[in-house]
Amino acid sequence: MQGAQRPFPAREADPGTGYLFASVALVLAASLLYSRYEKEMADGILALARALLQPLAFLDADYAKALANLANLEPGSRDPAFAMAVLGRVCRPYVFLCLPLLLLLAVRSWRLGVSDVYKRSLGMKELLTANLALAPCIAPILNWPRSILAEPLDSGPWMAARQPLQLAADRNLLILPNHVPGNGGRNTPVPREEILGPDNLALPNSCWLGKAMDGLALDRERAQAVFASQLGPAWEGLEHLPGYLYKFAAALAFFACEEKDAAKALLDSLSLSFRAPQGARPARFDTVAPFWHSARRERPYAIDARIAKDILPKAQRALASDAVQNAMRPHLVYRNLALLALYEAARRKGVLPTAEFIWLRPLNRPLYYLLNNVGRRTAWPEIAGAWAHYEAEKVLAGMDPESLGIAEPQVTEAINALEVALYEEGWISPDRLSDSVARNKKMLGLD
Repeated sequence: MQGAQRPFPAREADPGTGYLFASVALVLAASLLYSRYEKEMADGILALARALLQPLAFLDADYAKALANLANLEPGSRDPAFAMAVLGRVCRPYVFLCLPLLLLLAVRSWRLGVSDVYKRSLGMKELLTANLALAPCIAPILNWPRSILAEPLDSGPWMAARQPLQLAADRNLLILPNHVPGNGGRNTPVPREEILGPDNLALPNSCWLGKAMDGLALDRERAQAVFASQLGPAWEGLEHLPGYLYKFAAALAFFACEEKDAAKALLDSLSLSFRAPQGARPARFDTVAPFWHSARRERPYAIDARIAKDILPKAQRALASDAVQNAMRPHLVYRNLALLALYEAARRKGVLPTAEFIWLRPLNRPLYYLLNNVGRRTAWPEIAGAWAHYEAEKVLAGMDPESLGIAEPQVTEAINALEVALYEEGWISPDRLSDSVARNKKMLGLD
């Protein structure tokens, strides 16, 4: 069966017709103005010619005479054709003055393509500045005193996350086989220079690497103390949080309650107000601009922890909501773990990467890496103890919904994981594995 005919689409107006009518209108308007203001146009052109003759009159007597003749003309006595002829004669010397500039422009236009007009070269700082309005979370990087790429990876506020061997070397967790009692009754740790090179990476030709017998061992007692210290300060309630953490918790609570615009506003305020610490500086004079540098007091990290008065009641309601309280209840012993539970509750409502609060990394490194660990398959060594304790609290909450957390550090899994990682890298010999690890073939990948 023949289908119904579709109607022809309406014909769009031809833009060329509009341009034609506009051109005709301009010609008619110019003709009308010429016929009505002919004498005035001629006087204006002659005035321009006299102005151009002024500098030439100082160079040549003929130009001075021509300028005097033009000055004696009666207004309205000449037509535009005569005025244009005079202007043409006056402009001839200026052609030679403009010729070098025209040649330079011609060379530039020959070397410059059309697309080059719309290109510009941006460094990292300019690129960040251009995108600041779209992503305020990059403000801490932009406002840092130096380029973030110039910061050392092994020290300072932007130090890279520690690897298992680096953590063991930093905290003296690897001990020699022929241990000597000392150092408070502890075993003797291996010297750092025997396992790490000058670049703070594993020493590939270390005498302790890959030994089948009589190698290094993990000091589990010291590791217990190290991982327990990662749990951080005790939880004392939302009202006792530092100002910046209370504002941060309010942003996470807004996110958990699906008020993402309010959460974004608080996170952006924290990012835009963050400033790096400054050392004290006396007043001094310099030979380059700016020449005078006034004295400056020492200043720690600065961040705006204030919450607007119209937002504060909403933030308090969000923090007191069932979604927030139920998420935090099983982890109310340690502050960082309570905030980790709040962050997980926020993440269940949408994407909230730690890049949105990169300022937390130099300001509160343990908390930042704890939050950054959400979604990873393995834990960062420097927060593995806190993560193991958090997982233990989650297991307890599954068995006892009224649980408020665990006070005793549950870091055994972190100690075992560190020992297995160092064993797999070849730093711990098989004969020096602890009994709890050596008996677990699945943990060693032998099952």
